[in-house]
Parts: sequence; C-alpha cells; structure tokens
Amino acid sequence: MLDTVFNSEWKDRDAIKFTALDRYQPIIPVSVINKHNGIIAIGENGQRGFSLLVRNNGDTVDPGPFYLVWENIQDVAAKKEPWLSWPWQLTTIELTSFEREYPHSSPPSASPESVKKGFLAFRQHCIKCHAINGDGADIGPELNYPVSVTEYWQPEWLIRFIADPQSVRANSKMISFYRDVDNRGEIIADIIEYLKVMAQRKSLNR
Repeated sequence: MLDTVFNSEWKDRDAIKFTALDRYQPIIPVSVINKHNGIIAIGENGQRGFSLLVRNNGDTVDPGPFYLVWENIQDVAAKKEPWLSWPWQLTTIELTSFEREYPHSSPPSASPESVKKGFLAFRQHCIKCHAINGDGADIGPELNYPVSVTEYWQPEWLIRFIADPQSVRANSKMISFYRDVDNRGEIIADIIEYLKVMAQRKSLNR
C-alpha cells in the first residue's frame, strides 16, 4: 500500500505517522517498518468488518474501517518491538520526520544517559497520546506546560500511575505501561528522569 500511495518515496523518509479517529498518533521509524510485515486490515477473515474490541475500562470499540496490524506469529520479534503500534479507526497516513514532529521536546545534549533513554522511551510509548511543550498527540494531557507532571505528582504515585493507571484512578482511559516490555521498571524510571529535566525547559509551541 505504501508503494502504491507514496511510490518509493516513503523508503527514504525518517518515519511514518498514523493518525486515528480518537487522535491517537503513533509515529514509527521507516527502518522498523521495513523489518516487519504490517497490514492495513479492512475486516476479519470470514466476516464483514471487525469484531468489537474490549478496552481496559470495559468499553467496546469497532476498529474499522481501517486497522493497522502486524504479523507477530511467525515474526516473534514484532511482539516486543517498542516502536510498533496497532492503531485502529485510521484516518490518515503521513510521511514525516522526528525532527519535524518533535522540535521542542528534546532534552539537553549533555543530559545523563538515563534521560536520553527516557526520551527515547517516551517517543516509543508515550508521545503517541501525550505532548511535551506541544510536541506529540493530544488524546491525553500535555505533560510539561505550564506545570510539569513531575511538579504536581508525588514520585511514588507517578510511578504507580504510569505502571497501572487503574490502580490509582478508577476507569482511567490510560492503558498500563506495556507489560511485555523488558526492564519495565527501569524504563518507567528513565521516563520520569526525562520529564524532570524537561520541567526546566518549558514552552508552548502549539
């Protein structure tokens, strides 16, 4: 499909942005897309359309008319690839770059390695729903401007909320931090270190 719509141009780009009806907005590097088999599905085998999906809070959603899925049975590595997302109710697919999408959310170049790792993890897991200084999606709240989430949440509760939102707020629409990710606790800690640094670099660019 990418070849049909974008010819070969997409292969020379940095990333592809997928936008869903609810404003969920994952951006996936082209290098990662090339390693895995993604399909824009329009229905399930043997039926018209899709079965309803059950969300964490018990709500149901029809993933149609377009649903990005990844073959992860033969390709076991796809199950743990942190960049891959499965957005449903797709509205647009756009060629883009990380420099274009996230010009105001990078930490200082001299930041500790944990902060740099936290920024990478934030882009892989969080920025598809949240924004930092206006960079990112708006399905969830902006996390840095005008007050950083690290300034009004106690650290232990912020860690718990990221790991398991429903254990802090009943019926929270935020999903638990990816349970099948290796070193889950360390990644959450790195994300918080990144957020702390960005609390000193506030701006609104949207």
